[in-house]
Amino acid sequence: MDGRLNASLAIFYTRQDSVAQSDIGHLLPDGSLAYYATSGTKSQGFDIDVSGELSEGYSHYTTGTSTSLSTELPRTTTQLLTTYHRHDPLDKLTMGGGATWQSRFTRMQPVHSTVQVEQKAYTLASLMAR
Repeated sequence: MDGRLNASLAIFYTRQDSVAQSDIGHLLPDGSLAYYATSGTKSQGFDIDVSGELSEGYSHYTTGTSTSLSTELPRTTTQLLTTYHRHDPLDKLTMGGGATWQSRFTRMQPVHSTVQVEQKAYTLASLMAR
C-alpha cells in the first residue's frame, strides 16, 4: 500500500522456574508482603500490531501451572485508533478517535487471603483534535 501500512506479529512462549508470586495472607516481620517461588511456569500468547492509515492492535496471553499466575493482569487487550487530516482550507486540522478494550482480571488482597477484587472488562473511548 505504498508504505502507508505496517504490520507485525509476535508469538511468544516462556518457561520459567523460581517465579515470585505473592503469598496471600502472609506478611514479613517488617509488614511487607511475603512471596514464594513457583516452578514450571509457562507464559504464551501473541501480539498483533497494524499501523498506517488505520491503526489497531490486539494482544492475548495465557499462563499455566497448577495454579493461576499473575491474575492481576488482563489476558486480552485490543485497541483501535485513527486520525483524519483535512485537505481543504482547514488543512491544519487533524481529528482522531479510538477505543481500547481490556478483559477482566482478579486479584486477591495481599493481607486478606479470602478477599478477591475483580476489575470487570471495560472499554475506554478517546477523541482528539489538533
